[in-house]
Amino acid sequence: MQTTASFQRTAHLRPLTVSTPSVRKALATWLNAKSELFTIICGFDCTRREVLRVNLTALFIVVAAAAAETNLLVTFVCIALAAWQVYRLNQEDTDNWLHDEEHIEAQSEAQKGDRR
Repeated sequence: MQTTASFQRTAHLRPLTVSTPSVRKALATWLNAKSELFTIICGFDCTRREVLRVNLTALFIVVAAAAAETNLLVTFVCIALAAWQVYRLNQEDTDNWLHDEEHIEAQSEAQKGDRR
């Protein structure tokens, strides 16, 4: 007597990708959370995203310095990537929730100055 088994292939119906909204939301939430260790080290509030960008910038500069003698293309690419990370870090600094209190205080002081 022969028995047969039937398997259903359901993996193609629901692929797990990073573009899944819940995964992206969870990743964004984790990156935007306050980094306790670097907050203690730096003495000011910083997010995990900022820590990641600063460390990537340092890594790109080190790789660029190491590759400067051997391959100029790698050097220029690393310097461009480091510059892009610094640019993004500066762009995100204005939209950072950790600095909202500072922005609110600055706006209230500006409004008090306008009333005089």
